Amino acid sequence: MTCVSNALGYVDPNHYAYANQEIAIAALGVLAHYMGKSIEGVGRMVLDAIVKHIEPTIRRMIDEYGIPVEHVELTGGGGGCATVVPIVAQTMGVRHKIARNHQYISPIGAALAMVRDTVERTIINPTNEDIMSLRKEAVNLALKSGAQKESVDVTIDIDSEKNIVRATAVGSTDTKQGQSMKPDLNNVDLLERATDNFSHIHITSLDPLTLTSHFNVYKGDEEVHGIKKVLRRQKKHFLVLDKKGTTRLRLLNAEIKDAPNRIMQGELKQWLDLHTKYDVGGEKTPDVYVLIWESCDRFYRHTKRRSNVEVNQYRTH
Repeated sequence: MTCVSNALGYVDPNHYAYANQEIAIAALGVLAHYMGKSIEGVGRMVLDAIVKHIEPTIRRMIDEYGIPVEHVELTGGGGGCATVVPIVAQTMGVRHKIARNHQYISPIGAALAMVRDTVERTIINPTNEDIMSLRKEAVNLALKSGAQKESVDVTIDIDSEKNIVRATAVGSTDTKQGQSMKPDLNNVDLLERATDNFSHIHITSLDPLTLTSHFNVYKGDEEVHGIKKVLRRQKKHFLVLDKKGTTRLRLLNAEIKDAPNRIMQGELKQWLDLHTKYDVGGEKTPDVYVLIWESCDRFYRHTKRRSNVEVNQYRTH
């Protein structure tokens, strides 16, 4: 694959896997002559055969995490990543980048630098105190495992049908916190970073929606044409960047509410009433992401009864 990717120009000269393109083309030419096809045609056959085995795994991960495919960015790590990542990203129609010093980076090592701890309890009609206690326990476990406090995000999963409450804390160890030493970016630089995040989408407008001391939230509008460009609809893309320029959250067709902590409870209850859907299975409430201080926490359900999380009691200290 290295020879084919070099022959077809997918590997840049500054990448570790770069090789002499003329030699790669000559080598691929032997196979092309034997098969009676063009060099590019044979090269595409080889790459397509490889992508065919990689793409399904990536798409399963996208589905598992519920990420809109247009918000996906593939990052390459390892010496040979430049021979694989660009062609996979091109086939899937998503963004990609090759990590700086990628030849020294092991994707497995990077994954191991993430800390993930889950606390699960069986609780009937959990109260706010139950939920916050479980959250605190999950965060403390992540910190004991080596996660940096400012990197920990928490997902609260309430399954009312089975009476299960689950708190999952995910954070980065110190090996991934070199970015914390960087100075904060100003709003102009952050807007440029946001623009780059949407460079692969036909955004008609990009505006800063909310600017806080820890996060900048941006909204990008995309006009999608239907059959014969007659039917049109708009997609609303939302991007949350921290002050270092790191993407903390990306959402599609969401609704953003910005309010002081003391009045968020009423806002959240009204919003849940407005967006709760009902079917034969009961109530279905939308996912809720809470940005408070430096944390981005998620509350979501796959159940019949509504969670009674009160945001005005959420991390007010």
